[in-house]
Amino acid sequence: MRHIRKQDQPRCLVTHRRQKHATYANLKDDCKKKLRAALLRDQSFLCCYCMQRIRDDDRAMKVEHWMPQKPYAELELDW
Repeated sequence: MRHIRKQDQPRCLVTHRRQKHATYANLKDDCKKKLRAALLRDQSFLCCYCMQRIRDDDRAMKVEHWMPQKPYAELELDW
């Protein structure tokens, strides 16, 4: 796995996180697109596991969590 230097998170994610009952599931689609774009930028469009190129229009791309969501629900929206 390669090291990823994180840049600034999308402002819409910060705003969403401040709302009561905010989850990834109720994050608006336009913000999800900005989140994906920021993740791709930070990862240089490479999968951090296999180092394959990820296209910005790749619908198979999944936003993965660094901690399991179930026992760590409070970290769901952490950048």
